[in-house]
Amino acid sequence: MKMLRNSSIILLVFVVCVKHLFAAPSGNIQLLLAAPDPATAGDKILFQIIALNTGAEIWKNSQYFFEVEIYDANKNYIIKTDKITGKSDIVSSETTLIYIPFNIPTSFDGDYFYKASITVNNQKVFLSEFQNFTVVPLSKATIISKPSKVSLGGNTILSYKQSIKTYEIYESSQDYTGSFNINLVGKTYDAPVSLNLYALYNKEDNFDLDNFLFNFYGKTAQIAFGDIQPSYNSLVLYGAGVRGLNISAIKERFGASVVGAESSKKVEGTETINGTFERYLYGGEIKQGLDILNAYFAVTYIQSIDDKGSINVKGPSLLPIKNNVIGGTGYFELTDYVGIKGEYAQSDYWEDISSGSVKDNGLKATLSLTNISNTSFIGSYSRIEPDFRSLGAPSSTNDKEMYEVSTSYSIPDWVGISAYYNISHDNLVEDSNKTTTNQNLISSSLSIQRPTIPMLTFGYSINSAIGDPDTSLNNQTVTPSASISQSIGQTTLSISYQNSKFTDKTKISEDLKTDSGNLNISTRLGKNISISAGSTLSKVYNLISSTVTNSNSYSMNVNFANIIENKLSSAIWGSYTKSHDYPLQSTDNENITGTAEISYNIKDNLSATIGFTHTEYINDMNATDTYKDESGNIRLSMSF
Repeated sequence: MKMLRNSSIILLVFVVCVKHLFAAPSGNIQLLLAAPDPATAGDKILFQIIALNTGAEIWKNSQYFFEVEIYDANKNYIIKTDKITGKSDIVSSETTLIYIPFNIPTSFDGDYFYKASITVNNQKVFLSEFQNFTVVPLSKATIISKPSKVSLGGNTILSYKQSIKTYEIYESSQDYTGSFNINLVGKTYDAPVSLNLYALYNKEDNFDLDNFLFNFYGKTAQIAFGDIQPSYNSLVLYGAGVRGLNISAIKERFGASVVGAESSKKVEGTETINGTFERYLYGGEIKQGLDILNAYFAVTYIQSIDDKGSINVKGPSLLPIKNNVIGGTGYFELTDYVGIKGEYAQSDYWEDISSGSVKDNGLKATLSLTNISNTSFIGSYSRIEPDFRSLGAPSSTNDKEMYEVSTSYSIPDWVGISAYYNISHDNLVEDSNKTTTNQNLISSSLSIQRPTIPMLTFGYSINSAIGDPDTSLNNQTVTPSASISQSIGQTTLSISYQNSKFTDKTKISEDLKTDSGNLNISTRLGKNISISAGSTLSKVYNLISSTVTNSNSYSMNVNFANIIENKLSSAIWGSYTKSHDYPLQSTDNENITGTAEISYNIKDNLSATIGFTHTEYINDMNATDTYKDESGNIRLSMSF
């Protein structure tokens, strides 16, 4: 036991004190914004991403994509957007601008978080930190749930929208969208259960079960069915949103869990673009706890395999792949305040199911502080070998050695401070034909919150990527930020600002400076009128070509409750977005959307809504994209 404690102390000193390390993801996100913010449930929000290739390899056309994961206010995963595939090659130190649209489910209400990721050659190379946006609920009359004898309650929304789109050049077109949303919570046999389901029906997709999740929380067993995100060994299955079934059972200190899911939807290819096979994931984990040191050991196994018969047109070079990963996890608490976790995994990867596999391994050691109020510390070391592949753990980037430290401290109702340090490098076998990429990321934040003064938040980060040799890669991004929020009576005002400056010392890519800001205000006029408004402004300066790209978005929402007491309510909201660069080169467009709705409370638990939306998109660079869209919708909302 004494030797174990001494070894753990050595690991702690090693993780925290090491200073000269190497780092290198091959991609980074310079700017990430959601607009409009606040957005309205049932409407569309647009995620704007400026991504930078920080590695030495080219991102090939159609071989990389972006997507955004959506989380609730407690940072529980809910859903993710469609993948947006890159349409052009991105060389080292070059940036690309991506817009990802997302249709907000009609049940959304309040604060949400999101993360954006970059995936290159089926490997997730970057995942952003959490950012937040706000959703204003759809207008509806006050609904009072009636007491029920069964331990089940919730709400359901059924909606239909008919639209006509008129292009400036082409003929007009008609479309329709139906949606069904249900949210249930309750108990069965004294066990909590929940169900969330959102389905769409339209011309293009017919029926699309966009998102659903059923949870059963028994005393010894838990069941999750639908859009799940199981968490096992972080090198084997972690952070992958999949659709399927996860069953876990616990008996005293022994636990077992199995999972079977679809991890990738099929996409038909073309003669020039690869499609995507339907991919399935199977496996499980067995865990045994010990009576000493709050310790446990676990063994995990996951297989991912493509269904090569799932699509008719594969594309020019698509091959079905297979991936087996087995791993082990050990955890113990050195003292009441220090926990240590070790993870190891070995993978078999078939680039083509009919060919041979390559084997490799990865490991990760994590030290954390536990049971200390208002304080957190996590330090980790990981080394993922070049041929290691784990499709169930997209954040376990292969050919990478990394040290990471994250810590925070807070004094309740006064101040909070946090810091993050990440340094890593690739090319672990020191291949002279490759450029070794070293990356160093340091970030910190300070938050001041007192009941009598505005809440202030300050942030600062430095992200550098240096190649070996540095003539091929040498850039740095510096990003300071600040925000202030204050509530006075029924009015809340928040303002945030971020500046990001990218400098490429090799001059391969042009230097950029990005300014972005956000203003939000919400208030009430009397008991029955609530107003919220926001603006998101961003400006990207190309310091070499002197080109400036602006993207500005404004939104407003006004709700009128109790026009007729407990019967009639109404809402009006709209947004305006303008994007352009000057001297005029490639971008000049604007989007205007306005909606008005009236809701009538038929019964205490049933309301009906009718509405009209006008959208106008103007592209002065390409008139073929210019259109007007007018739509009418009807919606039934019921609680029970």
